[in-house]
Amino acid sequence: MQLLPSIFRSRNPQPIRRPDFVETQGGLALQIWGEEGYWHVVDHEFADVLEQLAEVRDIELLLAGRPDWRPHTQAIRRQLGVMRKAGIGGQAPRLNASAIENVTINLTMGCNLHCRSCYVPEDFRSVATRINPSRSLAFLDDLQPCFSPNATITLLGGEPFLHPSALREIGSWALQRNLPCNVSTNGTVLNDAILKILQDMRLDVQVSLDGATAQTNDAIRGAGTFSKATASVRRLVEAGIPVTLCMVCCEQNLLEIGSYFHLATRLGARDVRFIPLKKLGTSSKGSLKPASQLEIVKAICRELDEEPAFRPMCRTDVYSIVKAMLRDSSRRTTCGTGTQTLLIHADGTVFPCINTTIPTLALGSVHEGSREVLARGAAFGARLSLDSAAHPCHGCSVKRWCLAVCPGETLQREGSLDQPHWNCTTHATPSGS
Repeated sequence: MQLLPSIFRSRNPQPIRRPDFVETQGGLALQIWGEEGYWHVVDHEFADVLEQLAEVRDIELLLAGRPDWRPHTQAIRRQLGVMRKAGIGGQAPRLNASAIENVTINLTMGCNLHCRSCYVPEDFRSVATRINPSRSLAFLDDLQPCFSPNATITLLGGEPFLHPSALREIGSWALQRNLPCNVSTNGTVLNDAILKILQDMRLDVQVSLDGATAQTNDAIRGAGTFSKATASVRRLVEAGIPVTLCMVCCEQNLLEIGSYFHLATRLGARDVRFIPLKKLGTSSKGSLKPASQLEIVKAICRELDEEPAFRPMCRTDVYSIVKAMLRDSSRRTTCGTGTQTLLIHADGTVFPCINTTIPTLALGSVHEGSREVLARGAAFGARLSLDSAAHPCHGCSVKRWCLAVCPGETLQREGSLDQPHWNCTTHATPSGS
């Protein structure tokens, strides 16, 4: 608190500029500063303080003229200090240098299912390519110095359990380096050998179930998949393996979000994960309709309000991501694809992320050095920068949180990265962000 008066009494303090967006409800106002990536909800009295500070730089002079504000001087200064630290009328916070947060590896493109919610392109699924573990691990060894302290490894496919030797080799590599590693499976091909690998390599497992009932799930993932997957979850839990149930949310299963928590609890799953359907790969050509992200979050919130015991189960889903994004100010310029995430495809090609598996976006291959791949990733990230005047979202007041939604989905749907996301209004309106 002793530092704050010096901030406001500096000789040439910067004015508090007016917010880019304001929405009022009752006696409160939501105010957003898009460029600085800052938002808050304040009463009308403090909104009046900010309005006057846009014209008068000297907070002491302003307070002297408003004796009715003096009882609130400490609170006013505290909030203004928070705003200035976020860059509103002060120096913007320095952005952390990019580091790799996650590497996803497609062990194989072969799969025993043909799910309507699958994001994998059809041309990838048509050839059951299997990864070369030794070459991919050499690339990861070269890449590891660029990992963040919280970096993770994710194993996908296809169905990763169809390539057990790669599951063991890459899982072992991660275990030896104390890197959290999880594998995502459809849960229909688990056997004793796979179970042993999961235990030995201490892998976390995510099992896909696109509904809380067999009727809903099987309509999306295929007949009999619900009973096989739930049986696998029970077996995994009995073996002491941490399990996450994952549901791709669409209009067809939105109403089962509440029941999904209860299903996960009955099965003994540690976590649940709700992710919005993206119109990519198989799902882009099917009849599944994406659910509004706002409606997904509302459905999750309703269930968590009714059953607070479920809250610890939400760690990596759309709810937890939105909550983390909106909790603090944000100066991010992209979603991080290509700079903080990479995908190693089963044939060794390296892409920015799982949603950008388009040949023209390939960053290279595991046969190259990581430096060259990362340089191309940085160039791709620069193309996506919200700070670029050419970016379609450059002037949007919620761009720091929306982050243009999903560039990969935009490119596949619109044919260009120079277009806004096809569902922009749902994601980017402040009341729905």
